[in-house]
Amino acid sequence: RKLGDPMSDSIDEIEYEALQQSWDNSDPRAMGEYLKSGFVVGIDERLIDVILDGFEANPGRTSQVFFQQSGGAISRIPSDATAFAHRYATHSLFSTVAWPSGTDREEHVRWLKSYWPTIIPFTSGFYTNEVSDESQAVVNANYQGNYARLAKIKGQYDPGNLFRLNANVLPVGA
Repeated sequence: RKLGDPMSDSIDEIEYEALQQSWDNSDPRAMGEYLKSGFVVGIDERLIDVILDGFEANPGRTSQVFFQQSGGAISRIPSDATAFAHRYATHSLFSTVAWPSGTDREEHVRWLKSYWPTIIPFTSGFYTNEVSDESQAVVNANYQGNYARLAKIKGQYDPGNLFRLNANVLPVGA
């Protein structure tokens, strides 16, 4: 305080319960979230225009669009060497919405589900762990040419389909 007027002065006595709750909103468990993602090869002006044209601010939610870099060493492995077939991608593109826990999610999820189809033409596949409500056919196709081999391996090592959460590979030939 001797240095000048701080932007925020939070040094004060506080009740223990209030202190414990003071970071609740920063905890991801205090928010509901829904996301869509897809792999892209390069970021061009048309993609940026589509992202900006459809993006909609809403005071009841946090809305984000961001890229995560891909490529590098990942791209030097053949696409059929592992389950992960999307080694061509330079980036993963994400769009997320988040809303305070306890509020209705429908409006926010509906917005993202209507926004995402404008971006899909620029994507090819998605990271399997990020699937939330895609059909089994979409999940299967996302493995591209690797799905049949994965289903056969799953049939050999997990014929009862014990490990079935997230983007499930259904066992065959068990």
